[in-house]
Amino acid sequence: MVRDAEEKTRLAVTGEDRKLFLARTRRNQAVSIPYDSLMDRYVLAERSLSSGKLLILSSMKKPSGGAVLYLYGSLFLDPPKKEDFRLAGKLVDKTGCDVCFLLMPLFPDHSLKEMVASVEEALFYLTTHYARERTAVLAFSTSCLLCLDALGWHREQGSIPMPGRLILNSPILRIPASEALLKQMKVLDRYDVRLPIEFFAKDGICGSVVEAEETGNQYLRDPLFGSLYGLPATDVYYGTNENAYVYLPELTEAYRRADIPLTVHKGELLMHCWSLYDNCEEAKHTIQEYIEIIRGLG
Repeated sequence: MVRDAEEKTRLAVTGEDRKLFLARTRRNQAVSIPYDSLMDRYVLAERSLSSGKLLILSSMKKPSGGAVLYLYGSLFLDPPKKEDFRLAGKLVDKTGCDVCFLLMPLFPDHSLKEMVASVEEALFYLTTHYARERTAVLAFSTSCLLCLDALGWHREQGSIPMPGRLILNSPILRIPASEALLKQMKVLDRYDVRLPIEFFAKDGICGSVVEAEETGNQYLRDPLFGSLYGLPATDVYYGTNENAYVYLPELTEAYRRADIPLTVHKGELLMHCWSLYDNCEEAKHTIQEYIEIIRGLG
């Protein structure tokens, strides 16, 4: 919890302070991959993308039964944490699927458009190298926005199959958040131990990401702006004590309009992306749900 409090303080930067914050952040974006521990347990392969890289984990014991694209929650800024690699390994162990772990480009050196393009390229790899019905995307936090943006583009390329399932964890959508959403977040902010309300604001980090996007494309910053028609069935997880919980009604309505099956999982009194805290019972239960969803594909 101490680390979470420090993280919340770190991300509560606004206005002119963002320049120094982003300069410091740029110096801490090197990815630390635990190659030794991973190579002891999995077959590893790497695939370079136009921007970013896929790290593919496969079981040593049996051929792949499908694949999961793992989109960690970068908050647009940060490299993956050890908890992400640990969860990716568990999914290989328990499902027999390959896990395609995307090491994505990060802000401020890369734009929102480049991040979305990296996810789209990873999706193309996923759905053209594995049977569509045996694929899933597991996305966290800001990567849910990138995923929905990329899937919208993916859908427009009619010859490219969609993945079989989406699993979205604490999706951050519509950036920066509107005044109406920020007003709702003020009620939750005292309970959110990970992400401050400032992160979502126009003069906060989400605002900086959008300001740097030269195209000003509404779809890039708001995947709910258009229709979600054609997307696969989806499971969404939100903790009731997180600021991002205010996005749930709009997400639910967007799925209803598009007539796409959406299963909502509410973590009562739980935090942003709680399943990464795999030493607690709630996280263990949620990870088991991921496993059952993935096993049920195809």
